[in-house]
Amino acid sequence: MTAKKTLRIGVLATAALAIGLVLLGSPASASPSAPQPIVSWFAYDAGQVASDVLETRSVGLDASRSGGVYTAGAPVHLHNWNPAFVAGTSAETVVARDEWVAALYRDGQVVGTIAAVFTPDGKVAFAYADDDVTAGKALVTGEGTGKVVADPRMGGLVEVTPDGKASGLSAVAAAMVERLNAGNDLRAAVRKAHQPSPMDLDSAEGGSGVPAESRGATPLGFGLALALAGLVLWLAWRRPSAPLAHRL
Repeated sequence: MTAKKTLRIGVLATAALAIGLVLLGSPASASPSAPQPIVSWFAYDAGQVASDVLETRSVGLDASRSGGVYTAGAPVHLHNWNPAFVAGTSAETVVARDEWVAALYRDGQVVGTIAAVFTPDGKVAFAYADDDVTAGKALVTGEGTGKVVADPRMGGLVEVTPDGKASGLSAVAAAMVERLNAGNDLRAAVRKAHQPSPMDLDSAEGGSGVPAESRGATPLGFGLALALAGLVLWLAWRRPSAPLAHRL
C-alpha cells in the first residue's frame, strides 16, 4: 500500500468519524422515536417560538434570562403514569404521550426546558417553556436510560428506569421522589402524590370544601325553618279581618 493511498484512507476515516460525531449530537439521532416534524420543530422553530413567548413575559422566567438567541436541544419523549400500573393491575409503569421536551438554551447556556405536542393531524404545537434549569441540564446530559414522565404533582420531570426505579430530573421532583420513597415503591409514591388535596376538594365541591353528603338540611336549620313558619302563621292569625269591601 502506497503512502498516498494510506493518507487517503486516513482522511476518509477522519471525515467519517467527524460526520458520525455530528450525527450523534443531532436531534434526529438523539431521539430516534420522535416523528420527523417534531425533530424539525425543535431544530429549527423552537428557538424562535421561545423568543416570541419570552418577550411577551407569558411565562415566569427571570427577566435576566430574556432576550438573546434561543435554541433547543434534542427532543425527549414524555410519558404519563400508566393507570393500570397505579391501580396495581400492570407492571408497565408508563404510557407514551404525544409530547416531547428538550433543554432550552439562551446564548449557549441552559435556561430551562421547552416542550411541543404532536397533534393527530401531523402538526406540531408549542406546549410550554419554563425556567427549570436542573431538568434542562439533565436532558442535555442524558441521565440514565429510562423514560421521562411529566408530573406536576411530583414536582416536574421524573425518570423511570426499566426496573421501576424513579429519580427526579427537576430539582423539586428530586426532592419529591426522595420524600415519597419513589425509588423503592414507585406505585405507592404515585398514589400518594395524587391523593386529593383540600384544594381539590374545594374545586370539586364548588369552592365550599364541604362534602356533598354533609350539605342540605341540618337540625339547626330545620329548627329555624319551623320557627319562621310558626311566626308567619301567628302573624296571620293575629291580623284583624278587613271588611269585604276593603279586601275587594
